[in-house]
Amino acid sequence: MNAHPQMVTDLRAHQTICRELLALAERESQALRQTHTTALPEIYQTKKTLLPRLNESLEKVRQHRVHWQSLSAAERSAQPEIGFLVRQVQDLTMRVILLDRENEQGLLRRGLIPPREIPSVNQHRPHFVADLYRPAASSVIGDLLPPAQRAVGFAALRTAINLGFAVGMATGGLLADWSWRVMFLADGVTTILYGLIIYIFVPETRPAPRAATSAGPRTGPSPWRDPVCLQLAAVSFAFALAFHTNVTALPLTITVTAGYPAPVYGCLVGLNGLLIVLFEIPATDALRRFRRLRVAAAGMLLVGVGYAVTGFVLHWAWFLFTVGLWMAGEILSTPQKLAFIADWSPAESRGRYLSLIQATWSLATAVNPILFLPLYARLGDRAFWPLLALVALPGCLLLLHLDRAADRPEKLRGLAVAS
Repeated sequence: MNAHPQMVTDLRAHQTICRELLALAERESQALRQTHTTALPEIYQTKKTLLPRLNESLEKVRQHRVHWQSLSAAERSAQPEIGFLVRQVQDLTMRVILLDRENEQGLLRRGLIPPREIPSVNQHRPHFVADLYRPAASSVIGDLLPPAQRAVGFAALRTAINLGFAVGMATGGLLADWSWRVMFLADGVTTILYGLIIYIFVPETRPAPRAATSAGPRTGPSPWRDPVCLQLAAVSFAFALAFHTNVTALPLTITVTAGYPAPVYGCLVGLNGLLIVLFEIPATDALRRFRRLRVAAAGMLLVGVGYAVTGFVLHWAWFLFTVGLWMAGEILSTPQKLAFIADWSPAESRGRYLSLIQATWSLATAVNPILFLPLYARLGDRAFWPLLALVALPGCLLLLHLDRAADRPEKLRGLAVAS
């Protein structure tokens, strides 16, 4: 208990430094919008003189953080002033980071960053190819399995992916506190091994292209001209936009607001993958007698509710409950949507249809932090998390519409299995 008054003092001092940094970032932003940038050198010199104070303050906060995380939830709740200061510091830090990124873009546009300081584009190329395997892997399921087994097939594929996800998240949470370099090297090695296994052991499954006719090109119809595919793509984007909050705002809620260490976040989110491994295949098989897009709509609703209630109680048991909700929603929704688009698309265009649907996940990965992190910083946990239910609800309604209008045997062009 004797450490708490000193913790309050040091947090207030750190809060003051954060406010000074925010004021400097705001001055820098204003200077970059003006014709002349004569004020910038003085701003940068002030930042430089502030750096030793910031480093000293951060060291004190790190020491207090260790003590704070060793306390029970009841002991932390008995110190509301500290929790309030932590949230204020978090809010200021997020505002500084976001404004600093905007200022960096302004410096680039004005040509004020020396070329040697600009990161090489080669460092960013992996982002453009990270998920290119997904459409091909999903197309293999559609090519090899009869329609009645495709949902279970997609569930099996996702089981393998999420087994790796569960182990990876838990391991990453531990490695992040030890060595970021080792974590990324291990990620690269396992990805290379995956590519070699596919190249050596998995034969081609793509059906032979049909001959060109007056009815259309030999490559098949385009998903961009298919209203049903575009509607499902919108649903998939909304689903992924909400879902990817588990890697943007959720770690901040668990580790900063609630005060838990990084391994707790890693294990909680990794548990999502583990539960999918245990339950997705049997659940998908058991639900085959129900209309799949209705099942998917129920799953999307669970995702919205699971995220919406995340900030209500800042305790690991509550976080575990909410993870279970949106995990159940993912299990119900994702295999059914993939099975529907595999049945809806012509066999010769299946890869392109699946590419469009799964590209929405990559797009949502990019949009989520840009859209949601500023909202999270301004609204806080209590107001931010319920907004995710508003993202999910339109997708539920659209899935029910597609169930009535499109998911009928006579309209499904991909029911035949390629020979």
